[in-house]
Amino acid sequence: VYHRNLAGYRGRSPRVLEIGVYRGGGLAMWREYFGAGAVVVGVDIDPAAAAVGGPSPVMVGDQSDPAFLRTVSERFGPFDVVIDDGGHTMAQQVTAAATLFPLLAAEGAYIVEDTHTSYWPEYRDQEETFIGWVRGLIDALHANHDPSGDPDSVWATTLDAIEISDSVVVLRKANRFRPFSEVGGGTGFLFESRTAAARISALEQREAQLVGELERLREAPTATPESDEVRLLRSTLREARAEMAVLARELEATRRELSTTQGRLLDAWEHIRRMRNTVSWRLTTPLRVGRLVRRR
Repeated sequence: VYHRNLAGYRGRSPRVLEIGVYRGGGLAMWREYFGAGAVVVGVDIDPAAAAVGGPSPVMVGDQSDPAFLRTVSERFGPFDVVIDDGGHTMAQQVTAAATLFPLLAAEGAYIVEDTHTSYWPEYRDQEETFIGWVRGLIDALHANHDPSGDPDSVWATTLDAIEISDSVVVLRKANRFRPFSEVGGGTGFLFESRTAAARISALEQREAQLVGELERLREAPTATPESDEVRLLRSTLREARAEMAVLARELEATRRELSTTQGRLLDAWEHIRRMRNTVSWRLTTPLRVGRLVRRR
């Protein structure tokens, strides 16, 4: 797992962060593995670890503290590689990954060790386990295909791959772009109109629920027109209708673009059909076949 994911950084002076220093053996191993020029930094909650880093600086702090992790990244990063071999509790693993992965350098790798602790009760210091959190990342990875997903989130735009092995999870980072539309010939996603229509349908259902709730409140004996609950519902309803209007415009624009592109494709196909029926095309067919044979 490690060599497959980290060999590409060897000899390239990467910046490496190891969470969980203990006696410093890991820091020495990574300095040797990545080669001269590598900047290897350690993080540990035990103050004694600061004395075992050797040429590698060791920052003392809690990996479940986002502010501390951001300070480490600002001082020594951006890191190309982060290896979490720290405390292995759910709060530590999830918080560290959620904080540091967005701060990774482009084409970076984030490795979490001992992820089997997600299944051990003594490490569950919060309801969500690390493995459960990773399952959510799988949805984020497919946000462009999910009407309820957020295609602009940091995970949808920079999480390139998730590799899961026994007790090890690797998150690979790379800038991702929305899928290219082969039908539309543009940067719009192939199923963008379908996705927009599904979102509009969901918002319409939400609008109906909000209107019904408003009517219920108006008819309630103790309700007042200016109650906080009524104002909140009205605000939510306005936001839902505004989002529906935006999506409707986007959907209409996508449909127009698709219709225009399909018309151009039909014109192009008709032009090709006519060209192939000309005398000159038929007479030059042997020449074209000959060129193809010579290329092979």
